[in-house]
Amino acid sequence: MKGKEDKMKYAVIDIGSNSIKLRVYKTENDKINILFSNRITAGLAYHIEDNIMTNEGIIKAAEVLNEYIELIKNFSVDKYYIYATASIRNIKNTTEVIDEIFRLTECKIDVLSAEEEAMLGFKGIMEDIDITDGLMIDIGGGSSEVVSFINSKNKENISFPIGSLNLYKKFVRDFLPTKEERKKISEKISEEINNKSSLDFEKYKDFKNICIIGGTAYSLLKLINDHFDLNKDNIIIEVNKFKELKELLSNDYNKAKELIIKSCPDRVHTIIPGILILDTIINKTYAENIIVSDYGLSEGYLLRKIEEV
Repeated sequence: MKGKEDKMKYAVIDIGSNSIKLRVYKTENDKINILFSNRITAGLAYHIEDNIMTNEGIIKAAEVLNEYIELIKNFSVDKYYIYATASIRNIKNTTEVIDEIFRLTECKIDVLSAEEEAMLGFKGIMEDIDITDGLMIDIGGGSSEVVSFINSKNKENISFPIGSLNLYKKFVRDFLPTKEERKKISEKISEEINNKSSLDFEKYKDFKNICIIGGTAYSLLKLINDHFDLNKDNIIIEVNKFKELKELLSNDYNKAKELIIKSCPDRVHTIIPGILILDTIINKTYAENIIVSDYGLSEGYLLRKIEEV
């Protein structure tokens, strides 16, 4: 990040299955700093029928993008970028959706591959955390990515077509999943991870640290900090506390409902499926700590765009 690319303002919009997120950055001294963040729950996954995004979903995405473009003008950004993940990648009418959104907004959308999503998420966390060996887990609404890294270098990565929102849509009928619904969700997660994963978790089971990013990560951290009365700036979740919280959310419906509504009301439907994804992966390791990074895919994507100049 040299010369004219330093001391610039950028905006990055992330079109996800559950929400559409905006971040505005200022670059200075080879660093990117977050100036502003916003998130709108668009629920695009609810506008997919037979693996095709409906016109209502396209219009919803376009409305949010137009709102963000107006907001970006207030920051006088030099450049802005828009990317999409599983929300548009995993549907049959990807090209039609991209073209129609462009017609409605004049916004060009970069649809990331599953591999790009994993690698750019890892690139982002390396700007934020001081951990050399571990696993990175990005739990999104429509997919989840796992990256193993040693000496701060990526070793393996994998993407699963399971996320907190598509699991909720498929298996949960009411507010929170029942015991039977949680069982079905866990079975589906295990099926994807055990039978369809090329990542050899056995090689990394002794890693003590797992870094998590994405909406589930932030909501889980808020739940942990609130429930255990920890400092709001805390970013480390002890695995034993994570397990304790998972058991509480699974076995006490009223307490779970109360805690989720208090701490992360915008994740009432997706937080437990997201926690079950994380729990399944953690059970394959001897991890002691879960670190929540504020940087991730958007930051990795921006860094790549800057490097391309």
